[in-house]
Amino acid sequence: MDRIKISCIVMLICLWISTDVWAQEVIHVEVAGTLPVLIGDKKETVEELTLTGKLNGTDIKCIREMKKLRTLDMNGTEILKSDIVYYVEPYTANGEHVIKTDDEIGDYMFYQLSTLENIILPDKAYKIGTYALGECEKLKSVTIPDGVTEIGTLSFYMCLNLRNITLPENLKKIGNSCFSQSALEEIVIPNSVDTLRNHSFAWMNNLQRVTFPTALKCIEYNAFYKCPLLQEALIPEHTLTIEKEAFFGCRMLNKLSLPVGIENIGAYAFSECSLLSSVIIPNNFVRIGGAAFSRTGLTSVEVPEGITSIESSTFYLCEKLKTVSLPESLHSIRSDAFRQCKTLESIRISENVDSIGSNSFQGCIGLKEVVIQGGNTDLVIEWGTFGDCGFEDIVLPDRLTYIGHSVFMGCSNLKKITLPKGITVIEHSLFQGTSLVKLEIPDGVTKIEESAFHGCLQLEELKLPDIVKTIGENAFYSCGKLSDVNIPAQLEKLGDYAFLSCNSLETVVLPNSLTYMGAACFEGCSGLLNIKLPDRLVSIESSCFKGCRNLQEIKIPDSVIEIGYWAFRDCSKLKEVLLPKNLKRIKSLTFAGCSQLEAIEIPEGCVAILDNAFSGCANLVYVSVPSTVTQMEDYVFDGCANMGSIVWNSELEIKSSFFADVQPCNCLLYVSQGTVLPETWNDNIVRENVAEQVVFNAGYSCYVARELKAKHITYTREFTLPTKKGTAAGWTSVVLPFTVQEFTHESKGKLSPFGATEIGSKPFWLRELASHGFKNVAALEANKPYIIAMPNNSDEYEEQYNISGCVQFEAADEAGVMIPATPSVMPTGENALYELVPTLRSVSKTNRVYALSQEEHGDFPAGSLFVSCLRDIDPFEAYVVTKESATNAPLYYSIGGEGGEITGLEEILKKEDESLKIYTAGNVLYIDSDRDRSISIYDVTGRIVRIVEVHEGSNTVTGLSSGFYFLEGKKVAIK
Repeated sequence: MDRIKISCIVMLICLWISTDVWAQEVIHVEVAGTLPVLIGDKKETVEELTLTGKLNGTDIKCIREMKKLRTLDMNGTEILKSDIVYYVEPYTANGEHVIKTDDEIGDYMFYQLSTLENIILPDKAYKIGTYALGECEKLKSVTIPDGVTEIGTLSFYMCLNLRNITLPENLKKIGNSCFSQSALEEIVIPNSVDTLRNHSFAWMNNLQRVTFPTALKCIEYNAFYKCPLLQEALIPEHTLTIEKEAFFGCRMLNKLSLPVGIENIGAYAFSECSLLSSVIIPNNFVRIGGAAFSRTGLTSVEVPEGITSIESSTFYLCEKLKTVSLPESLHSIRSDAFRQCKTLESIRISENVDSIGSNSFQGCIGLKEVVIQGGNTDLVIEWGTFGDCGFEDIVLPDRLTYIGHSVFMGCSNLKKITLPKGITVIEHSLFQGTSLVKLEIPDGVTKIEESAFHGCLQLEELKLPDIVKTIGENAFYSCGKLSDVNIPAQLEKLGDYAFLSCNSLETVVLPNSLTYMGAACFEGCSGLLNIKLPDRLVSIESSCFKGCRNLQEIKIPDSVIEIGYWAFRDCSKLKEVLLPKNLKRIKSLTFAGCSQLEAIEIPEGCVAILDNAFSGCANLVYVSVPSTVTQMEDYVFDGCANMGSIVWNSELEIKSSFFADVQPCNCLLYVSQGTVLPETWNDNIVRENVAEQVVFNAGYSCYVARELKAKHITYTREFTLPTKKGTAAGWTSVVLPFTVQEFTHESKGKLSPFGATEIGSKPFWLRELASHGFKNVAALEANKPYIIAMPNNSDEYEEQYNISGCVQFEAADEAGVMIPATPSVMPTGENALYELVPTLRSVSKTNRVYALSQEEHGDFPAGSLFVSCLRDIDPFEAYVVTKESATNAPLYYSIGGEGGEITGLEEILKKEDESLKIYTAGNVLYIDSDRDRSISIYDVTGRIVRIVEVHEGSNTVTGLSSGFYFLEGKKVAIK
């Protein structure tokens, strides 16, 4: 058994030896170019090869064709100049490579040998050419002879497994990208090397340590670009220049030593070295390139004397940088120099600085103090310089001649600033988003550019010089507290959205020099109460005053010929607009949503009114359309439900689509005989000042623009409130635009007020306010206020006298009943405490408006009190206005007592006493009673004409004049 085991082991050893022997080759090439013959078929299998002798292009080509070659020892070989091509670059013109000189490791000689792991270069080699060992991805070790003085471009590029290398002491040149993307962990660069060329050690993910040569003078651009594990850079003392991006992205670099003699650091040289927290910049330094230390971890910087300029982005996004000291020698700070240094606390800029570049301190949110010294040197601050900084105040010296746009944009803590006298323009977005409370603009400023004060939510007061000629678009957009701003006397142009959403702006006087107001320039100024427009204005642009919901009136100068879309939309308190006589067009939605607008006189000369121009003007009661209008689009008066009168002088056909296909209730349409109307429109049409039928509907406003005659007029109201003997109850108020001739209940026929002489009608109460209270009246006259009550109590009144339901008020005459024009001031009733005010339109509830209660109010029945701020007043009602001061005004006024209680007169309405029998014969009244009693006899006016004492049994009463009488709920006639 042991012998078998031993035999197996011997066989395995022999097999391994035979295999190893087969894979290893030592070949001496006596005659250059004979290697292919010498190696024969082993070229396909050889893994380790030791060569001596002479080699030319044929031999190198043979080596490149060895598919399994892992180790190559060329120490004893000589490389001979040769014209034989050993490698051809694909897709490249003139890409054939030959050995150009003896003992040269030529360009691309071992390029992309994918199996090569180890190589010993010829002892006599003096140069390694471009891409000589580039992209040998498995290469682990290289032995470079001492005689090599130059390693060419990309020689070891992408040698992904090359972790160690020893460079010869006499090496003078390391080519561009020589070791780029290799796996070296440490490199010692011989002292004979004076320049590290571009990308020579770039993208080396494993490089942790570099020993720099003492003779080093220049580190070229991208030399150590994105070596993320490199921890220190101790730059030798003779180094003069570090070029751009030399150490860009070396994230672990935390130690940097710059030599005293260094003069220049290139752009982005140490950018994104995020762990680099400190650096000492030598005093004789000349120039720091743009973004040289951007995105580093620096916490403090002292820029040495001698530096005259800090280049663009030098310290950009150094988020831990707290302190900076700038030298007196400094003349300029370039764009983005300290941008986004979020913890920078203060900065002092000397009197010698003449230029501060754009965005140079933008985003320094921790910057609490900025000192810019005065002096004689003119200073320019470019755009965005201090945007989003954290300081609260700043004084700008008078040597400052120009401030670029957006310089203080987003400085949300900035409350106070002193501007220099010499500036002439406030550039766009200069103070956008600041917290300035007030500001005085220097006298020399002639222009405020767009968005200059956009979003200055705390700005309350602004003093503008009179010579300002232009205010740009969005200049004061959303300055919500701005209440006091003088508009310059020489202003010529006001840009779009200039004062958009300035909610506290109350009064604006625009100078006559102004000829142009931009779109939406006062849109959303909800506090605007008064505005004077300039006499030379030609147009009012779209949305100019949209949403100015407290603007109550405006006079548009006659110079205006066009009013733009949405110009006054949603000016919900605008009651009066005087349109210019030269107006040609009213565009879409111009006055839409002006819910308090009452009247519009469209001037002669206007030719077009576009769609929805007055839509949603719920309180518009009067419009006059001139003869010149030849175009009117659909929905012009959509939603004008309370339109009272339209005077139509145009020859244009009236279409129902102008009113959204609904004829406005109560609207009197004054037209000529030839005006064409919708076929379904019959009521309220006034032709040549005469109407066939006028119908007034409860709940909708009424306005009679011109006196007219109507052949038939009606108004209908529903009465449902109960009345009660001896109590004020069931009262409502009424005012009508015509004098009523007849009152008719829907089922019980003719009605008349108590005291009226009409025979055969049912009575009701109608009273007006006199100096000592309410008094009965027998007629309801046009435009006067009354209180009215219908008998409605089935427990106390005979059913024939109970009035509940719809009552029609009417007047008719074929010759025409006069309807007077609605007076500008309606007649009122009054006593010592209050006025009774009529209205043909809705009136909003306020503390000064007392509405008659329509429901029980505490212990008071419905229709007995005028109550403060109870409800809105409907059209055709009256309301009480107190004469007391606001502090002494009562919560309500009762209409009970004299003139308010339902007393006396209702005796004629009560139910007939069944124990009495009352009848007449001729001029004698007979009363049969079951007991003794006193009985009052009333005439039809409710006046007691006799009190008789009757006894049990039959009684006679004589001496009464002929007529109708009431007693104990019974109506009798004496002939």
